[in-house]
Amino acid sequence: MSFLGLGSSHAVYWRTSSIQEVLIEDKSLTWRSLSGIIDLYFYSGPTIHDAISQFVTSIGTPALPPYWALGYHQSRWGYGTVGELNEVVHKFKEANIPLETIWSDIDYMENHRDFTIDRFRFPEAEFTRFLQTLHYNGHHYIPIVDTGVYAPQNGDENYPVYFDGLADDVYLKNPDGSVYIGEVWPGPSAFPDFFANSTKDWWTKALKDWYRDVQFDGIWLDKNEPTSHCMGSCGKPPTGEPTDEYLETIEGRGDVNHPPYVINNIRDEGCDLAAHYVAPNATHQDGSLEFDLHNLYGYSESKVTYESLLDIFPGKRPFVLSRSTHTGSGKYSVHWGGDNESKWSYLQFSISQAFSFGLFGIPFFGADICGFSGNAEEEMCSRWMQLGAFFPFYRNHNTVGTIHQEPYCWESVAEATRNATSIRYSLLSYYYTLLAYANLKDGLPVMRALSWVFPGDASLFGIDSQFFIGDALLITPVLEPNTDKVEALFPGIDAGEVYYDWYTMKKVSGEPRQALDAPLGHIPIHIRGGNIIPVHVPGYTTRETKENPIKLIVALDENNFAEGSLFWDDGESLDTKDSMFYKYRAEGGSLFVQSSQDEGYLAPTIDMIYVLGGPNRFKEIDFTANRDQFFMGVISLY
Repeated sequence: MSFLGLGSSHAVYWRTSSIQEVLIEDKSLTWRSLSGIIDLYFYSGPTIHDAISQFVTSIGTPALPPYWALGYHQSRWGYGTVGELNEVVHKFKEANIPLETIWSDIDYMENHRDFTIDRFRFPEAEFTRFLQTLHYNGHHYIPIVDTGVYAPQNGDENYPVYFDGLADDVYLKNPDGSVYIGEVWPGPSAFPDFFANSTKDWWTKALKDWYRDVQFDGIWLDKNEPTSHCMGSCGKPPTGEPTDEYLETIEGRGDVNHPPYVINNIRDEGCDLAAHYVAPNATHQDGSLEFDLHNLYGYSESKVTYESLLDIFPGKRPFVLSRSTHTGSGKYSVHWGGDNESKWSYLQFSISQAFSFGLFGIPFFGADICGFSGNAEEEMCSRWMQLGAFFPFYRNHNTVGTIHQEPYCWESVAEATRNATSIRYSLLSYYYTLLAYANLKDGLPVMRALSWVFPGDASLFGIDSQFFIGDALLITPVLEPNTDKVEALFPGIDAGEVYYDWYTMKKVSGEPRQALDAPLGHIPIHIRGGNIIPVHVPGYTTRETKENPIKLIVALDENNFAEGSLFWDDGESLDTKDSMFYKYRAEGGSLFVQSSQDEGYLAPTIDMIYVLGGPNRFKEIDFTANRDQFFMGVISLY
């Protein structure tokens, strides 16, 4: 899809899952598709916020993640024993770096097989004790699940998950009707057809049975493009005769692995569409070809996994992270930026990635902080941990064979992480409120480009070195090495916009373009006037933070006006009927507080109000919210 316009904006969406190629040139945009129909949707705007909201609400607003998901996540391909997982958790505590969730890559599996545990490296009693302690202390655990299900080649190995799926007829087929066998980490692998009616029950049972051994809090879906490491169907199915006809011409369709029009397939010089992926002629239960449904595979797996987790955790919000997405995936899963590298260029690129997925209706996005592949170096990791703290999804992850890059590995990175994470945790309910609005109301992104907040300023188009969180917080990260300065833009400051320094709470003066001090360990943050932001005293976990009293930062604009809101519920229930929306408004020297209903899940008391700019005191505070809940202890003036 595309969003176009200056000041007045619109959006165009081509609704298709077909193979596409998009060519963006100086004065043209070319869209090509290899199949399907032209099914265009036009969203008239007229503002960029309107156009985004119209699109996202039409495809389905993103799911509201559980509150705990906004905490800090630590992962690594290479945490090879339960003892190592335990050591990481303890080192975070020793370094006083908040840790919410520890993740496992494929290390925990027995021979890389889904729904198994390597009992030599993860002994049952020790692993169970680890998970119980983790949950007792308010932490969470998420393991990876790959798409390829190990397919025993001699038919007599004890792997019931595969054979249950075979009995339920859940796997993709070859054109001759035999099971399509590709290759993933465990070796020969079959691929579930998540569009088949029988697959959901089989998948749910597999997850439920596994949960008895591994008390996970969410699921990480990987390799679900779906990826295969061999060309075509390359293994012998346990039943039926092997097939070597993966290039077979499909009646009425021709050779779908080598379509007449060759797209720019970087995976294979011969442009075979089966290179590194399940072949296009793999067949679904209803006769559809993977050629037509490939781009929907990750979407379909996310949907089924989301529904399965609803069965495992009734009434609770599922948390699903998926590598592959499609239009509407935000209803079921969140997303990360995939296998990036430990380079400054990838640190920079993560910002525009977040903008894109915000437009796509997946606001809960993050990149692998400090990089997935390659060895992270200290300065870059320090700057990336600070930047990542302001992405909606905050996770450090890297690959086996590289050096460790947990923030406690370098004292400078640890200090930078403590500082940035402390600010993030103080803002958890602000982020959560933005995500609640996206889910329940407008579908808008959390991270926003400067040009979205000020669409009439053409000079802001293309800027991805800064971003807003909502419309209230301006983040200016350092994206280059060997510097203690960063250039910042303050949009509209020459036309009356007001900004306040987060750290000093003092008003910014001067020109729109300014050089800011940004020594290692410091990330410039500014509050835009006209906004009221709820904050907490940060705790070590999201649970501790959420229980702390709320403070209001009232950042007045040039007219002494500000407004804001707070969404409050239990942080985990799927049904938000008991939630509360609090509205805050400051104008004419008065502060007004209003709640969405008289009864609901009440927020903690407000024990401090910081007033930035404007009058010396509020002459009136009007509480239409519950008076007993709203206790105002101190007003602090800046």
